[in-house]
Amino acid sequence: MARSLTSVIRDQIVSDSVELAFLAKFRFDSGDQNVWTGIGDLTFSGDTYQGIGNLGSLSTYKETQDLKAEGMTFTLSGNIGSNISTALDEEFQNRICTLWLGFFDNTVSPGLLNDPIIIFQGRMDNMTIEHGSETSSVTIHAENILVSLEHAINRRYTPKDHNLDEFRKGANQSGDILNDKGFDFVTVLDDKEILWGVADPPA
Repeated sequence: MARSLTSVIRDQIVSDSVELAFLAKFRFDSGDQNVWTGIGDLTFSGDTYQGIGNLGSLSTYKETQDLKAEGMTFTLSGNIGSNISTALDEEFQNRICTLWLGFFDNTVSPGLLNDPIIIFQGRMDNMTIEHGSETSSVTIHAENILVSLEHAINRRYTPKDHNLDEFRKGANQSGDILNDKGFDFVTVLDDKEILWGVADPPA
């Protein structure tokens, strides 16, 4: 997949020495959980990311030239009581998670360079919690948003089905009859013969 990279990021990628980190955002109903693979707090796009150092791990992610939905796994281990609480108490399925790749240039302008690259964006699918004698871990498996392209669309070309979209968009807040009648004639046109470009159809 082609990416639009700034000149600063391109320079970092081809340089002899590269300092980089991953930033992850998990959007739960009660609020976002933000972590990054460094030490201490990091500010990015107005949000604070908690440093987890070597306590976090990522699965390998592979991009393809075709529209194939590749999933990804995030694991956080160690003393993670608050994360386990979130895993137990919150709805997580279909919530959005995003992973960025960020670059640092501590020789010129210390801190995170602008415009980190979005490596992955998907929806949380399942979560696994493992307890050990000394440590615990939370593993989140996320599906790429492209996975929706693999699902069958359970929709019909009927007035009732079409009106669902109109109601969702607020087009009929008062309950009045909708003006769009296009799908009312689908069944009538199903077996109808239409002569295109004929001025006087034969009797």
